[in-house]
Amino acid sequence: MQRKFFVLPALAALLLLVAFGTGMRCIVAKATHVNDANTFDATANFALGWGDDCPVTPGDDYHVRLIGVQAPTGDECYAQQATDYVKNLVEGQRVCLMRDIGCHDSTGNLLAYVGVNTDPSKLGCDVFLNLDLVRQGYARAVATPPDTLLRWLLELFQCQAYREGRGMWGACPDLPVPLGCRVGPTPPAGSTATPVPPESTPTPVSTTCCRICVTGKACGDTCIPRTRRCDEQTGCACDAQ
Repeated sequence: MQRKFFVLPALAALLLLVAFGTGMRCIVAKATHVNDANTFDATANFALGWGDDCPVTPGDDYHVRLIGVQAPTGDECYAQQATDYVKNLVEGQRVCLMRDIGCHDSTGNLLAYVGVNTDPSKLGCDVFLNLDLVRQGYARAVATPPDTLLRWLLELFQCQAYREGRGMWGACPDLPVPLGCRVGPTPPAGSTATPVPPESTPTPVSTTCCRICVTGKACGDTCIPRTRRCDEQTGCACDAQ
């Protein structure tokens, strides 16, 4: 099966390199075992600027936890698909671990943004794993202070994945609507799955209609002061608030 990755965006790379004025903080390691889509084991090759508060010794093994994302685990919907994806992409590959503010999570895992080198014949890491998982619907964006440098970017691509019904957003009907995502997902071609409507998303106070139909058809602003809904015949209609 062909894999589709999300290449590390230049802006994200730049932000990580100069994060908080500390310069590049990177560990180059080899991923040895994927536990689930959130965590994997890695052997450090060398560390640059990782910080005296978080010592890393080349040759030692570490448990790594991805920053800013939460993929399903255990018996949760889409957990196996997410774990298999990360295993196929990461296990045995060279990875670049980049730090935000924190060092470890509550269980002692190293917290990191993770780049993956998918082509051993080339130097550098070309896939930004955290963002790739969110963009393809394998994980949700979850901000955990103080490690929130790329929160806005992860949430932006989460909304894109939700609207397009990618991954778990199209396969798991009981998932809550991501905050800030007001347009429902579009089911894949040939799918009979019903997209999750954004009913739990607060509608901003406005003098015009704020909710867009799941069908994607444009509604006029004649609903004042009502909200929009989908109608099988006309595509759009008005509901009293």
